[in-house]
Amino acid sequence: MGIKTLPLSFFEKQGSKSTAPIWGINTADQSEIQTMAEVIISVPSRNGQDPDILRIAQTWLPQELTQNIQRNRLISSSQFRKAVSNRLIGLIDEETAERMMRQSGAKEEQLRLRAKMAHVRKSGAPRTIADSGSTVTRADGTRDEDDLNKTVVIDHGEETKSVAELAANGVEDFEPGITPAFNMWVQKLNSGSDANAKNEIKSRRSYKQAELRFLARSLNKRFKESIAFVERNISKKAA
Repeated sequence: MGIKTLPLSFFEKQGSKSTAPIWGINTADQSEIQTMAEVIISVPSRNGQDPDILRIAQTWLPQELTQNIQRNRLISSSQFRKAVSNRLIGLIDEETAERMMRQSGAKEEQLRLRAKMAHVRKSGAPRTIADSGSTVTRADGTRDEDDLNKTVVIDHGEETKSVAELAANGVEDFEPGITPAFNMWVQKLNSGSDANAKNEIKSRRSYKQAELRFLARSLNKRFKESIAFVERNISKKAA
């Protein structure tokens, strides 16, 4: 919340000879699709080989986007540029990234991501998008099942499916300003630990004031760190 992002022009002005890393954060919840999700970008290869895949995990942690893809090739990728312009990815400088990595909960979040990757590897044979039950959305928010060689958002959450079922039954907001999806997400937070709840709250970068207040009063009272984090953000929005 409250992180200043940079335009692509900031990195372009550093010149084509620059080797400085480009860091990014997942901001899919602030885009038109407004959902927390993993962002996947296909970056074309210059030698005719298979494209490289850039994955921006669903997390509040910053991610080095040029770790495995050459910087100039990433900047020139039309799908990467579209993902940035559509606010699926927020670009930050190295200093901001380092500061975020020192925040409380960063080590726990890194462990969670590693555990998730290990779980995926142990799941057996790779599944297709259709098999996984995930939602594939183009960067412009249009569902496109025939052409997946684009920027996509993968939403693995069961919460989305459950909320879709509720919506089909005509369920209105849980309370003014609070959707069934948000209420179910908060209940999911309460089923875990304080550290995990705080990390998930930080991963969702955009909140309405009503949502923050609902979080503050609905979180498990034992979640002292999470509640304190939410209350600090309520004060910032009110200022």
